[in-house]
Amino acid sequence: MRDHLFHLSADPLPFRKLNYTIPGHDRCTLYEADDYIVGQLQNCGYEVKQEGVVVQAFRTDRSRPMPHQFSHPEREDPSYTAYNLYARMTGTRLPAEYLVVIAHKDSQSWTDSPGAYDNASDTAAVLEMARALSSYESKRSIWF
Repeated sequence: MRDHLFHLSADPLPFRKLNYTIPGHDRCTLYEADDYIVGQLQNCGYEVKQEGVVVQAFRTDRSRPMPHQFSHPEREDPSYTAYNLYARMTGTRLPAEYLVVIAHKDSQSWTDSPGAYDNASDTAAVLEMARALSSYESKRSIWF
């Protein structure tokens, strides 16, 4: 789990944002995080589906205290496509019933924050649960 956390919030990804690309890279850091997450889930044997959602990044409002410096985007601000990632294990006896294990994977768009607490730690935990459960036969379906 520590390796996942380090990868997603320190090296090589200082943060996970749609509006930041590491110099010399051709993809934003959130897409690089997506690649890592998809690869980890596929290594556990899961088929991963991606659902694109059009979003805008929050703006920075430095007149507010540090934890609250976000402000809503303006209509003319650029739009980005963020991807929800899904992996599913089908249940053996009750496949129509689901346990859902989720976390958001982006860090704050309005400041350059590594986002270990928000929310790489939960993303790392979901990846570890998916790995640990990959050989488990669950009665119910599990979505990661």
